[in-house]
Amino acid sequence: MTRYAIVAVVVLAGCAGSAAAPTMTTVVPGTIDLSRALAPNLCDTPMHVDIKPIGGSFKVPECEGWNGTIVYPRPTGPFHFEWSVRSSVTNNFGVPAPPSGSAIFYMLIINKAMHTPTFTNGGVMNTILNPTLSPKHFYSLVVYNFESDNQCRRPPPSGCPPWFANIGRPAPGTHSITFQSPLNGAAFNFSKDPVWQFVQH
Repeated sequence: MTRYAIVAVVVLAGCAGSAAAPTMTTVVPGTIDLSRALAPNLCDTPMHVDIKPIGGSFKVPECEGWNGTIVYPRPTGPFHFEWSVRSSVTNNFGVPAPPSGSAIFYMLIINKAMHTPTFTNGGVMNTILNPTLSPKHFYSLVVYNFESDNQCRRPPPSGCPPWFANIGRPAPGTHSITFQSPLNGAAFNFSKDPVWQFVQH
């Protein structure tokens, strides 16, 4: 109800014939930024993903300028998986702080199927993009809560440590990084969902 009331005020102001009447893109000091009110940030909004038995890809859920493409290899079993994927620029998913550097982006994958996904080691690549990615810094990725992965094939009794990789820097003139996917050879934990944590150093 509030959103429609705000729009009505703007329309009436425009009808009054004033040259200085606020528009949908004008932000008047002390008033609501209507462009943000009508197009709220999409961070932490669940996105449905179907995981195909032959492998495939999905888009990173957009959040504060973050996006990209996650390619996944072929699952080891002929199962159909449904995921809910969310992203955030704050630690809404309860993972530890990185051992060094500053965490700048998170992605949570919630497995909605009755089967626990495991993937072949297909050597697929992922890409992450954001205007703030700079060649002045290097970046790493930590993934928490895999049951096993291509860095930990036989979990000890305490479980596998987080998957970790230095993913490098964006090429000059770009704001994207392409890196080996942590899903290569990964197996999900039945009770814990993987959280991807991108870190700037």
